[in-house]
Amino acid sequence: MRAPLALAGTAAVLSAVVVAGSTGLASAAPALPVPVPTLGLPVPLPSPTVTDPGLPTPSLPQPTLPPPPGGVTLPPPPGSGPGPQPPPEEGTGGSGQPGAKPRGSKGFVTTKPMIAGRPEAADLLDDEGSPAALRASQRFLAADQGIAEIVGQQEALLRAVENAQRVVNEYALVAEEAATSRGQAVVLHDRQTVASRELASVARRAYRSGGLGADVTESATKWSAVAGQLAASAARAELRVGGLSGKMAELRQAYEGYALDYYRALQTLTDYRKRLDRLAAQRAAALAAAQAARAGDLQLTRVRILESGRLGELIRAASTRLREAGDAVTGSGDFDRPGKGDLTSRYGPRFHPILRYTKLHTGADFGRADGTVYAADDGVVLFTVANRAYGNMTVVDHGVIDGRSVTTMYAHQARFLVKEGQRVTKGQPIGIIGSTGYSTGPHLHFEVRDAGTVENPMRWL
Repeated sequence: MRAPLALAGTAAVLSAVVVAGSTGLASAAPALPVPVPTLGLPVPLPSPTVTDPGLPTPSLPQPTLPPPPGGVTLPPPPGSGPGPQPPPEEGTGGSGQPGAKPRGSKGFVTTKPMIAGRPEAADLLDDEGSPAALRASQRFLAADQGIAEIVGQQEALLRAVENAQRVVNEYALVAEEAATSRGQAVVLHDRQTVASRELASVARRAYRSGGLGADVTESATKWSAVAGQLAASAARAELRVGGLSGKMAELRQAYEGYALDYYRALQTLTDYRKRLDRLAAQRAAALAAAQAARAGDLQLTRVRILESGRLGELIRAASTRLREAGDAVTGSGDFDRPGKGDLTSRYGPRFHPILRYTKLHTGADFGRADGTVYAADDGVVLFTVANRAYGNMTVVDHGVIDGRSVTTMYAHQARFLVKEGQRVTKGQPIGIIGSTGYSTGPHLHFEVRDAGTVENPMRWL
C-alpha cells in the first residue's frame, strides 16, 4: 500500500505545481529525460559580495571627534600602534617634584597627582601639628586634588575614544556578517526559484505524458526536497540578518553614548593646560611652605612626647594614691565611644607623605559632632588640668581591670563638666570638645593608658 500512496501523493504535488506554474514556463521546459538533482547538506553556496547601502559603517572616532584644546593631537587607543608613551614624571629628571615645567609639548598627561586619591593622603592633615604646617598641607592637598581631577578627565577622554573605537570595530564585523547573510539569503531564494521551476517542469511533462514513471516520481520528490531545503535555509539566513541588524542598532547607540562621554570630558578639559600649570605652581608653593614649617612642627611633636611621658608619671602616682585611699572604682572594661563624631585619626605612627617624617599619635581623634565629651566607662576623675600640649584635659581612673591599671584621657576640651575626685558613669557627659593646646581645629583626642603607658584605644572600644 505504501508505494501506491507515495505515487498518489507525488501526483497530487505535481498537479498542484502544474496549476501554479504552467503559465509562461512550457517553452522553457528541458527535454526528457528529466535531470535528477543530487541533494547535499548543506547546500553549497558561493561567497556573495553583497553590500548593504542601508547599513553604513560609522566613521572612526579619531577624525570624527574633535581633538582636545591646546593643539594636542588625540592619542589613539592603547595598544593600537604608535602613540604617546606613558606620561613622564614632572621635571626633566622624572623626579615627580611639583612646579617643574612639563616635558614635551604634545604629551597628553604630563602633570600627575602626588598623593590625591591614595591612602596616605589621610595622614597629610594633622589637627595636632603646627598651624603653619596644616595650612600649607591643606593648600597642597587642594592643588593636588585639582590636578587629580584633570588627570581623571583626561583618562575619561581616552577611555571614551578607546570604547568608541572598539564599538566601531565590532560594528564593522557585524555589518560584514550581516551583508554575507543577506547575500546568502538572496542566493538561496534564487536557487529555490530554480528548484521550483524544475519541479514545475517535471509536473508539466508528467501531465502531458499522462503517467508517473518511477524516474519522474524520483525527480519530482528530490526537486521538491531541494526547494524546501533552500526555503528553510533562506529563512534562517533572513532571521540571522534580522538579529545582526538589531545588534548593529545597539552598537550605534553604544557609539553615540561613548561619543557623548567624549564631548563631556572634552568640555571639562577646556583650558586644562592653563589650569594644570596654575595648580602645579600652587602645589609647589604649598610644598615650599610646608617644608618651611617642618622644623616648627617637629618641635611641637617633641614637646608633646615629653608631655606624654610626664603625664604618664603623674597618672601612675595619682592612681596609686587613689587605690591606697580606697576610693577607686573598677570599670567594666567595655568602653563606649567618648565622642559621637567620626574617627579622624587613629593611634600609632603617622608618616607625613610630603615632608617625609614619622610622628607618633598617642591616641585616637574624633570629630566634633554634638560637641560633647563622654566618659568611656565607670571611674573616678583623677584630675582636670590645662596642659600646653594637650590643652584642657580630663583623666579618669577605671581601677584595675584584668590586672591592668587602666585610665582614659580626654584632651583639647573647651570646658570641663566634672572635677577632680568626682565619680562618673559610662556615657556621662564630662566635657565640651574644643581646640585648646596643640590643636588646629575642634576635636577630641582620646587616650587609654595602662599604668600610665599609652596603648591603642581602639582595642577597648
